[in-house]
Amino acid sequence: AIGVTQIKKLNSIISRRCKVAEAIKERLNKESEIVSMGWQVPETESVYWFMRIHVKTDMLKVDKISFVKALKAEGISASASYRHIPSESSWWRNSGPWEFSKEEYNKDSQSPNAISATDSHFNISLNENYGDKEVEDIVNVLKKVEQVLKK
Repeated sequence: AIGVTQIKKLNSIISRRCKVAEAIKERLNKESEIVSMGWQVPETESVYWFMRIHVKTDMLKVDKISFVKALKAEGISASASYRHIPSESSWWRNSGPWEFSKEEYNKDSQSPNAISATDSHFNISLNENYGDKEVEDIVNVLKKVEQVLKK
């Protein structure tokens, strides 16, 4: 019963999350030199269960994990990693049949783009009930931490 009721609200929830994410994205594009929205496949839409943020760690005095810890200390709900790459999972490696041999599969670089993306991004939690104040707070904290920790 709860699931059926929530499904009826899903389009509204997604729409409100997109509005929040787009507002953050727009502000970051104008105001940040170190953090930006993560790349998204052209002509696709995200539902923003969380926001994937790209961070230019080469412009920071600290690594990504320390940057995210600073965000958390300022009250932002963030996660340094969301590394759930299927090719790294045992269920993937031990399942099959695959169209390639185990020798081909076990190469160290089977997912270099996915690994690079997870290494250079972090996630911020969003809520569909966020408004202008929460968008302002998130952007201001990102900018504050960026300014304190940039080289």
